[in-house]
Amino acid sequence: MMAHDPAITRRVFRRRSTPEAASINMLPGEAQAGLRQFSVERLTAYGLVYEDAAELLDRVAQGEGWQDAASDMAAALPTSRDGYAPATAADQMFRKAALLRAAQFMMIEDTAQRCELFGQAAQLYASASVLARDRIRFECRGVDGAVLVGWRFPAEAPCAVAVVWGGIEGWAMDFAAMGVELARRGIEVFLIDGPGQGETRLTYGLYFDDNWQSHWRLAIDHVCEQAGDLPLFIVGNSMGGCLVMNYAPGDPRICGIVSNGGPLRPPGLTGDLPSKLRKFVVFCGEADAPSVWGALDAGRALANSRQPLLILHGSADPLVTEAEVLEIARMAGSEDVEVAIFSNGEHCLYNHTADKHDLVAEWIRQRSRWAQDQRS
Repeated sequence: MMAHDPAITRRVFRRRSTPEAASINMLPGEAQAGLRQFSVERLTAYGLVYEDAAELLDRVAQGEGWQDAASDMAAALPTSRDGYAPATAADQMFRKAALLRAAQFMMIEDTAQRCELFGQAAQLYASASVLARDRIRFECRGVDGAVLVGWRFPAEAPCAVAVVWGGIEGWAMDFAAMGVELARRGIEVFLIDGPGQGETRLTYGLYFDDNWQSHWRLAIDHVCEQAGDLPLFIVGNSMGGCLVMNYAPGDPRICGIVSNGGPLRPPGLTGDLPSKLRKFVVFCGEADAPSVWGALDAGRALANSRQPLLILHGSADPLVTEAEVLEIARMAGSEDVEVAIFSNGEHCLYNHTADKHDLVAEWIRQRSRWAQDQRS
């Protein structure tokens, strides 16, 4: 009997070691900023698979433009799902969508090109979600009919509901892993793009201004209508952590607050701003960014709150200090305040994803039982 050659498929990746800091300093400014702001762990937390995250950083370190590298990798993935198992097709589309979202990470202004890239990513993500059957896109109304976009992750026999907000550049789709993992543990999750974020901003043009809390309140009204009388918790990541700590004390429906990487206050927005702070300005569109952001103070807002509070912090976080989070904890009016500090943790604990999801889920589950006991 004649032997047959096996079918072998090869995908070629450039996997060279990342250059030393001196070599990075020889790269264009955008490449330097991207390599310093985004680690493999952060990119995978935002939905990239490990091999794509590593490949993107390697390409940029070797001189390719950030957007071109991410777009080229997305284009190399299959465009048709014909013949694939639904799970494979969904994974390929989620993977492609994550690369397209990554392609616009280093863009500052909301150009037509950026909106187009993000729109393509959102369409792919929505198609993948239909196949994955673990998340549902929704739209809800803000002030004056403004549209906010979100993703609901249903849980079987849920014990609580969590509304999750992202930050300046990590938005609803980027935190899908948190939605999946909390839902697996019996917590219904609503990931929402607030004003200044994701589809709410790049598709519907709603930016962050001094009316942001009114938009949030209407979005949470929608969540409460969908989730019934389940205990309600609110989770903020990065600057979203600062926002939830400012918002939650004024909404008595919220049974607990989680801040993952949230600072005490936003950074100052005066003078010649670096790219990472320029994003704060663009986040606000035409609004007066220094005034809008300057009104926020997590410690002051929490001083009169009795809501349980969990703060997650990484000691290797270059954006938020331990002194900040401890000041927030000391100022909070609640008798139930926990601070979890990881000695080598990056910003938002991107390098401790499993620990983070376990910790947040079990904290919410325990407080949901307490909230139910108080109601009965």
